[in-house]
Amino acid sequence: MITPPAGVVPRDRVLIWSMTISMQPMTAMAVRFPVDIVNGILAESIVYRNIECVADRLAEAREVDMLLKGYTLEIFRSKCNSGAQTLHCFAHLDNDVGAALPYLNSILGGFGYIREPPSLTLKSSGKLITIHSRKIAVNALQDEEQAEKIVAWLQREINSAWENREAIQPSLEGVKPPTLMDVLKLLPKTNCKECGEPTCMVFAVRVMEGAKDHHDCPPLRGEKKEALAHYLSGFHFD
Repeated sequence: MITPPAGVVPRDRVLIWSMTISMQPMTAMAVRFPVDIVNGILAESIVYRNIECVADRLAEAREVDMLLKGYTLEIFRSKCNSGAQTLHCFAHLDNDVGAALPYLNSILGGFGYIREPPSLTLKSSGKLITIHSRKIAVNALQDEEQAEKIVAWLQREINSAWENREAIQPSLEGVKPPTLMDVLKLLPKTNCKECGEPTCMVFAVRVMEGAKDHHDCPPLRGEKKEALAHYLSGFHFD
């Protein structure tokens, strides 16, 4: 077994190895690997003097180290509303991701978190997403391509949160959303429709969802506008 590169310090048989590989295009890698894997790859690079071999082997090692390695998509239309134009999606996960959810919650700011059995609910791009240990549910999708993109993004986020968990403070609580009455009391309540919504109540609901904010109410000015902006700044919207 050879000595790890200068500047790399093993921690509980896990190390962070940052390296830049001079290839086309330039590739930078900062990945956590077990010490024995890195030492073996470095030993091989010394024998073959082939940096591309190191890059390939590190990529393989990183794939092995991923928490969520794959999933199977199930895409369907609502059984309750056969005329609905949007699709729903279940991603059946190859691996249990329950342990990563507290870290993912800290990063993405989910508004609903359940400890047992673990699940995280959040909104992204107007979609309601619930992540369970072995399944992800996403609603209101335009097509299969959008489903693929969102689930692939979630896979990357889950693996990134798990990979960097030592630097993340896990959260077991959901982020509270804005309340209807708190938003409504700051609006003019004239139902002028200048915002494009039929009533101030509907506008307040859209604000709670993150689809509207203080800029979208033309009559809202001065202290009330500043107050709504300050109130909304305390919440996470995608």
